[in-house]
Amino acid sequence: MLNSVTHDEEEESALDKLFKLICKDKNRKRVNPESLECDNFGEFNIPELTEESDAESDVASEITADPLPRDLYESFNDDYETFLSSNAPIVGECFVDHPLFASYKVKSKTPVLERVLKSNAVPDPVENGSYYFISKNLIKKLHKLSKDAENKVDIPQLSNRIRYLFHCINSYLDVLYVDHHTRNLDAVRFVCSLHIANHISKGSIKKLDSTENDGKVDNKDLGNENTHNRSEGFTRPKVLVLCGLRCIAYEIITYLLMLLPPSKSDESLERFENEFSLGEDDLSDQVEMFSKTKKPQDFVNTFSGNQDDAFKVGIRYQSGILHLFTPFYSSDIIVASPLGLRSIVGHKGDGDSDYDFLSSIEIVVCDRIDIIKFQNWRLFSDLWKLINQPLVKWRDGDISKIRMSVIDGQIGEYRQNILVSCSRNAVFNSLFKNGKNKRGSIRLFSPYTSDYILLGSRCKIQQFFIKVPASNIKQANEELLDYFIDNMMDNLHEVKEVLIVLADYTQYYRICKKLKASNLEYLTCHESNTSKQMTFSRQKFYSGSVPILITTFRLLFFKRYLFKGASRIFLLQPPEYAPMYKDLLRMVDPGKNNSIVCYYTLFHTALLEPIVGTSRIAWLIKAPDTHIIQFH
Repeated sequence: MLNSVTHDEEEESALDKLFKLICKDKNRKRVNPESLECDNFGEFNIPELTEESDAESDVASEITADPLPRDLYESFNDDYETFLSSNAPIVGECFVDHPLFASYKVKSKTPVLERVLKSNAVPDPVENGSYYFISKNLIKKLHKLSKDAENKVDIPQLSNRIRYLFHCINSYLDVLYVDHHTRNLDAVRFVCSLHIANHISKGSIKKLDSTENDGKVDNKDLGNENTHNRSEGFTRPKVLVLCGLRCIAYEIITYLLMLLPPSKSDESLERFENEFSLGEDDLSDQVEMFSKTKKPQDFVNTFSGNQDDAFKVGIRYQSGILHLFTPFYSSDIIVASPLGLRSIVGHKGDGDSDYDFLSSIEIVVCDRIDIIKFQNWRLFSDLWKLINQPLVKWRDGDISKIRMSVIDGQIGEYRQNILVSCSRNAVFNSLFKNGKNKRGSIRLFSPYTSDYILLGSRCKIQQFFIKVPASNIKQANEELLDYFIDNMMDNLHEVKEVLIVLADYTQYYRICKKLKASNLEYLTCHESNTSKQMTFSRQKFYSGSVPILITTFRLLFFKRYLFKGASRIFLLQPPEYAPMYKDLLRMVDPGKNNSIVCYYTLFHTALLEPIVGTSRIAWLIKAPDTHIIQFH
């Protein structure tokens, strides 16, 4: 347990010295770190760097890619033995290294992955559709859009990084794409929508060809010919798009409508605008509110528009026309939030649950999976497990047209998963690693350009990182809370202006119980509070009437409040969304002795790196347990 000590004591622990630093009187100068010598207390001087820039480091280069030898859409029609043999690993453990993305180690390479990795720069799919085997009708549409001066602004500029992303998803690899620049997401959504449109368009052509071939197959050749003509699943939906906000769904569906135009007389278009966008007055009020409350640009980029999190819409492509709000079992694409689907799918085994429409999904796109993580990860996980489950109830499928991979329960090994996020997380890595796609997978992590540690140093804020031992990833956050309670809680009697940020709401009851037992006065500001309660807590904390305020990272993500009045901030894990660390730096008063103390374990590497930087992360990870590192 940490106790307050005096300067004249001969021996002090690292925690004693930390407490001295953060508890200095607000009007006194910062303690000189050079006077603190301890084997368990590390210090790092941050060199002066040029101003941080969020500009994308994406130098143009010559095209180095060879076209794929075949349209990999056709791999869905391969029989299982052919599919396995053509995607068998050809190289053992090796590094995936690309000039535009962070490198990492893989256990093996498949032929598709090896070919993709040979490409450093690839053509623009808008101008070179044939290179990517894009369907002819889409190539014509893209050329028209790019040449039409009025519509050209609707197509985002595709950087080398975004083109390479399309090259990977067009190769039907599983892709985990992480880009901390929210302003690049419109281009990401465009290429994902193009991939979806291309897949659905080819499926429509395949289905038409199969219908025309009916009756032409000789009975003695049923085996081979029938395999070629099989292009359907148990149910019609082929693409599932999961996103947490209507404004994200609105952008994706808008791109789909641009690429696969609907009927001009379709009344569902007006319904789409009414349900998924905001009216002019509401949008104007939202813009004014964002400006008045000084929301950061990444928040504006994320939450502009309709923020509702419960929605679902079926989309059918038939006879060259896109139809919205179609019943799921007659839809090709389903765009929904996990919460929107909950009322339908329920839990596996529930008597009234219905998830057969997910049985034959071939592509899953999770847009801003980091937002979904903040909303309700359990809800998402339950839904994820229902994809490609065996059919519960037979409907009106034609068994002679259903792919053998679907009938044999192997569709999960053909399915492509595309995960898009603005932050790294061990949970996302685990989900991604468990993908079954035999073609292979690739992680595309854009390099970090922001330096939050340097920013804090320039603001004269003391930044401490304490490594806590943890036995496994599931217990890591609880062990951080245990360490904080055991080593810091009793000393909070001596300090004021304390903001404690919890990893999640599950920690709330434990820490509140301990605060009450220690007779510490505090208020809370979390997602279960009403707006009135949160306003009251924030005002009391800012005025100094209450010494401790407790909040959660989830609330900070969705509200991005600045809790003015804080001078000592304790983070019971690194922020899951790195820009929130910058928000924390903005909360403190520059005229006071300010400090941020962040607790972490070995399992929080992915969260730490965008905050401390790639060049410094090794120091924190290699540090001994209970080691304290100060950046100044």
